[in-house]
Amino acid sequence: MQMTTTIDLPLPGETIYHALHRLGFFVDAPCGGNGKCGKCKVIADDVLVLACQTVAKSGTLVSFSGKQIISMDSPILLNIPPYAIAIDLGTTTITGAAIDRRGHILARLTEMNVQRSFGADVMSRLQAAESGYLPNLSDIVRKQIDGIAHKLLGGSRVETAVITGNTVMLHMLFGADCSGLGRYPYKPAFLDAQERPGSFFAWDWVDNILTPPCLHAFCGADIIAGLLTLTNVQRPYLLADLGTNAELALYTDRGLFVTSAAAGPVFEGAGISCGMSALSGAVCQFSLIGERAKIATITDAEPTGICASGLVDVLAELRRTYRLSTNGILAEAYQIAADVTLTQTDVRAFQLAKAAVAAGIELLCAHAGINTEELFTLAVAGSLGSALNPTNVVRLGLFGSAKRFSAIGESALDGVICYLISQKSREIAKNLAKSGKYIDLSLLPEFEEVLLKNIDFPA
Repeated sequence: MQMTTTIDLPLPGETIYHALHRLGFFVDAPCGGNGKCGKCKVIADDVLVLACQTVAKSGTLVSFSGKQIISMDSPILLNIPPYAIAIDLGTTTITGAAIDRRGHILARLTEMNVQRSFGADVMSRLQAAESGYLPNLSDIVRKQIDGIAHKLLGGSRVETAVITGNTVMLHMLFGADCSGLGRYPYKPAFLDAQERPGSFFAWDWVDNILTPPCLHAFCGADIIAGLLTLTNVQRPYLLADLGTNAELALYTDRGLFVTSAAAGPVFEGAGISCGMSALSGAVCQFSLIGERAKIATITDAEPTGICASGLVDVLAELRRTYRLSTNGILAEAYQIAADVTLTQTDVRAFQLAKAAVAAGIELLCAHAGINTEELFTLAVAGSLGSALNPTNVVRLGLFGSAKRFSAIGESALDGVICYLISQKSREIAKNLAKSGKYIDLSLLPEFEEVLLKNIDFPA
């Protein structure tokens, strides 16, 4: 959405990027306003500039693609009054659901997390928090959830809302000290399940707020919630949530083992030249029929970039047709669409991300005394898991030697609904968080060797 506003009385030295955010506008900046991604372009007094690199002047007229952070669109009309609200507070998106007493979803709403204007990944947002922007990060996400809930409820109230998310997102929601999460030994302010009155967040639509427990600084309540959806799955199984920190949870007869692999922002649609989130215009499917490319985009719009599932398809097809070598050499930049190109740097970024995931899975299994072939299920959470082409995943070795995987959709949202309506699920979540063993990959002497082994694509 194209918007225009005037910046009056900016703070001394304040950039247009920060001024717009202070005024309540969302401007996409996956790099966190560090001048690296080039995606916060705006027109300031008829000149095209990077908002994060341009000092704001009083009276500057700014036009930009974005939206107001707080918007009260028309509410969703429900046939029956909802029992509760469930929220999956993701790094990239926030999904809210109105549910009935049996946990059935009556209505659902997903929005891009407006914290993205402080960076696409949690580390960028932790840096922003360290720089004094924690109150802003907390305030905008509370207001966004408040807006989502109002749209879902249409003026009615509920007794309870339950919110899941990774450890960093929950810290920022509560305005808790994040300083221990950004540096070793990564000590969070809290891991236990949280409970607050709705008034704590100035929410007038709910009485009580609940969150499941977290397990570690890099394995949060979203993974615990996801595991609640797999209680009937045969062990050993592994739950993978692919993001900047790919969270991996392995459940065997010996117990729960978890880790996080630093995959970088590729799976969030950032970190590649034409990368974008899974939004309208993103190339999400790709295949080659001879020399002809068959492309699908989200909402069938004109291609403007490529999201993670599309990137996997493109790389796999280039590998299948020998345009891409096993060690990741691309003879020349590949034109996917008129304004969408894959570069050698993009290939390398994906190789590092997939190697981190594959190494994490291999080492987690080794620590539990099994090999990847013994996994009955490799469950991939989130919308990305549902969009991945299984053949292409295997062709690229995304999960190492693990050949079985299944997409389980929005497991964090489904799991947090279980947590809300079932006391047994709350006890299971508590036990998982207490008994799970976190494996720090960076402290394993063999990690670098296993990472490098997984860099290449399968022959």
